[in-house]
Amino acid sequence: MIEFGINICHILKNTHPEIELTHQTLTLLNDLVKLFIEKIISVTNQMILRDGYDCVTIKNVRKAVDKIMVGELKNRAIIKAQRAVISYVIAKRENKQIYPIEKQKSAGVYFSVNKIETVMMKNAMVNKKEDEAGVYIAGLCEYVITEILDLTGGAIKNSKKGKIPSRYIVYLIRNDSELSVIYDQFLIED
Repeated sequence: MIEFGINICHILKNTHPEIELTHQTLTLLNDLVKLFIEKIISVTNQMILRDGYDCVTIKNVRKAVDKIMVGELKNRAIIKAQRAVISYVIAKRENKQIYPIEKQKSAGVYFSVNKIETVMMKNAMVNKKEDEAGVYIAGLCEYVITEILDLTGGAIKNSKKGKIPSRYIVYLIRNDSELSVIYDQFLIED
């Protein structure tokens, strides 16, 4: 099931409106989003066990990001995530109650915060979370996928093709020093 397909397509239309995705590429990108969330929560779980936390917090997630991301990609993703959290907190203070459907809108992200929280909590060792933790992860996911689509979209424009094949994304991840750290155990048969 492609949970984040609509969100990924919105990001692509925002970065490269003239380019499309094949179904295989969309499935691959969806899997990359889920893998990224699972990796963050896996590292967060280690900290929860070690430190005795009972909740997934932004602080845990931020520490996990420091362990699984490197370089400018990490720094820019963190800035995007922090902006999403700030927007969400401001909207929450103004409205007092934000309904689940409005989290994404109030955080200013394309990714569904509710879907991200579902994947997040499915993999978490605890049953509690800060609302802002899901928003933070949504901001991180959005930045990483935007970076992937921007780089592959540029290559597609240069080759004068109209769709991004999945092999371009696999090639990009394998050859990008920052993305390859995130997806270090990501193997795909070409």
